[in-house]
Amino acid sequence: MALEHHPRVVSNGMFLYYDPSNYRSYSGSGITVENLLAGYGATLVNGPTFSSSNMGYLSFDGANDYAQLTLPALTNWSFSFWIYNHTVPNLTEKQLLSTNGDPTGLSMIFTYYNIWNGVSNLSTSSVAQSTWTNVVFTNVGFSSSAIYINGSLDASFNSGNQIYSGNAQIFAINNTFRNTPAYLGNFIAYDRSLNASEVLQNYNALKKRYGR
Repeated sequence: MALEHHPRVVSNGMFLYYDPSNYRSYSGSGITVENLLAGYGATLVNGPTFSSSNMGYLSFDGANDYAQLTLPALTNWSFSFWIYNHTVPNLTEKQLLSTNGDPTGLSMIFTYYNIWNGVSNLSTSSVAQSTWTNVVFTNVGFSSSAIYINGSLDASFNSGNQIYSGNAQIFAINNTFRNTPAYLGNFIAYDRSLNASEVLQNYNALKKRYGR
């Protein structure tokens, strides 16, 4: 596993790790973002750009930029974003991750983070603007899901949903809708639900890079 940059990140169940600070994940130019594990690379669409600040991140303009990837079918899952929002969405929903067939979507709306699994499941804390934030979404089958912000549990729900295999987008839905103006640092995915101590472990492993 090529995670020498951050060896303290939880590896159990990890199947996807994008890290713009790691040359093996992103070279600093071009449209290809490689998974530091096997497969599941991403394609940058419509010109997201790279910055070397904070060791490296990708900048999305919110107009038509997004990243295209493929996900496997998942009933248990976790997705972790290090994100810097330029604006706080209100009535206009902004997408973090959309999945094939849209049974599950992760987004921001009404100034909150949201897990969509047939209904909206909103965070209790508002979306932060102009600061780096770690947001983690977890899910166990159709029974439970949760949102963690900066290493702490923010909200939990007695509902969940699967993710279908196939195309997915980061920072857009259906290619060019709900595009998010934001910076993206580390993006990590697991085929299981992380527990609270694991979420905190990952946060502590990476927070210094993002000034937290």
